[in-house]
This record gives sequence, structure tokens and C-alpha cells, in this order.
Amino acid sequence: VGNTLTCSASASDLNDGVLTNSITYRWISPLGSQLSGSQNLLLTNSNSNSGDVLTCVASVVDADGGTASLRALVAVENIAPTIGSVSITPEAPTTQDALTCAAFGSADLDGDEVSLSYTWIVDGTIQSETGTELAGPFAVSSQIACQVTPNDTTTNGQMVSATVSIQNSAPTIDVFTMDPT
Repeated sequence: VGNTLTCSASASDLNDGVLTNSITYRWISPLGSQLSGSQNLLLTNSNSNSGDVLTCVASVVDADGGTASLRALVAVENIAPTIGSVSITPEAPTTQDALTCAAFGSADLDGDEVSLSYTWIVDGTIQSETGTELAGPFAVSSQIACQVTPNDTTTNGQMVSATVSIQNSAPTIDVFTMDPT
């Protein structure tokens, strides 16, 4: 989607010489309908899908009505989905915080639905949690990463990650008494 396909041919005739200016082009869908009557075809969600095989037909007619045609096939490939960015909140977590991972700007140029998979890593060790939240407690100075991978049911896109460092939790006073003296 968004790419332009170009069909190019050259033609000649023993009687008429070079016929390049006489060539016409047609782009044909897998179902046989004409997508374009020009040399170029801009791929869109409405004229092609991943896996479609499109046909370009180049035809020429000489000065005496003689004709020739050739066909070329091209397969439309799936474009991997993308993610714009990933963040973990809170940005400066303490040992007792629960962390939330969020992905922003997921897209698929083919128009396919995008699903996201989450991987949490604490100090280099992959965790069993695969959701958007990871609960503490955590050790002070632990490095926690959230990796998010987009998928369009055909292809995984590029993984995007965010990392935070666990800060010390401030101490609390549980009991305070005053003795009047």
C-alpha cells in the first residue's frame, strides 16, 4: 500500500521499426477486473491485498493492425506493522510501584488489524507476565524493560521498548509516641 508499480515494455516491428510510443498498459486484479489503464499502478487498500497476484498487460498494435501482448505478474507483499513509541509509567518508580506499559502509534499500512504482545524484563530476566502491567515489589536499582511487538496476523513488526530504573522507596514511621516529661 502506498507503493507504485511500474510496467515497462519495448516493441518493434519489421515493417514499422520501433513501436514504443504505441504500447498500451493495463493492470488486472486477481479477479480479472482492470485496476489501471496506465503504465503505473498506485497500490491502495481498495485495489489490492497482501498476497494478491496482479497482472500487467502490455499491448502494441502496428500500422497494419498486427497486435502483440505480453503479461507480467507481481505479488503484493505484506508490510509489517509498526509502533511509534512505548512508555512505562510511573517514569521514576519506587520499589513498591506497579508498572504500566503503553504503546502509542501502532499502524499497519496494509490496513490489517494490529495486535500487540508485551514482554517484561527485570535485570535481564524475562518475566512470565505478558500483559500491560507488572506488579512489584522490585529491588532498588533494578532495570525494568517493557518490549512491545506489533503483529498483523501475518508478520511481526519491529519490537519497540522502554526502560525504567527502580528508585528507593522513602522510609515511613509506623509508630510515633511522645512521653510527657
